[in-house]
Amino acid sequence: MNEHDIPEPTPDDAPSIDAPATSSHDQRPRENAHALHLDCPSWCVLGESHQHDLEVDLMHMSAMVPVPLVVRETLMTDGQVLSTPRGHECWVGLIQCGTDPYLTCSTDDGLGVDLTPESAQRMVDALMLFLGVLRSP
Repeated sequence: MNEHDIPEPTPDDAPSIDAPATSSHDQRPRENAHALHLDCPSWCVLGESHQHDLEVDLMHMSAMVPVPLVVRETLMTDGQVLSTPRGHECWVGLIQCGTDPYLTCSTDDGLGVDLTPESAQRMVDALMLFLGVLRSP
């Protein structure tokens, strides 16, 4: 076990009067992990479930909003392309690793994309452009 494997302290972990003092080096990971937890963005819903591994950036996550979709499923059957619509669900929310926030879109079958705010805005702009084309007479 290295210094990064120290779990969050519990009330049972309180040192006894007879316990030897620990060095500040041993306490730093716990203090840093605790400080990272206190810096959660207001939208983070992970609460106490954060894993405080200081070798990887702390991850924050918002509540995820389900977006019902109709997607076109394309299959190759007997040399023919068959295209049928099917219902699908996408989950949209925010995640943050370190100091970088991302908008995340993921599906139940494991497909997903995490976009920077700037990339998400470009995607919205492109979608609005094509929705405008579809809506024009």
